Amino acid sequence: MELVIVMDATPQVVIIGEAMLELSGGGEAVMLGFGVDTYNTALYLARLGTSVEYLTAVGEDPYSDRL
Repeated sequence: MELVIVMDATPQVVIIGEAMLELSGGGEAVMLGFGVDTYNTALYLARLGTSVEYLTAVGEDPYSDRL
């Protein structure tokens, strides 16, 4: 696993936490979602116009690439 930090500008908020992949459904209809409190907080702050950076680690697999 490698650590990559990319920051466009000085953020107003830096959130540290984990983001999880959620697989639901079954058979050929499997849905992929993302969740966890820290991820959602970063997302909503960004939607409100806050400059946010999210610091986490992800795996090296196709699902993590989608994150």
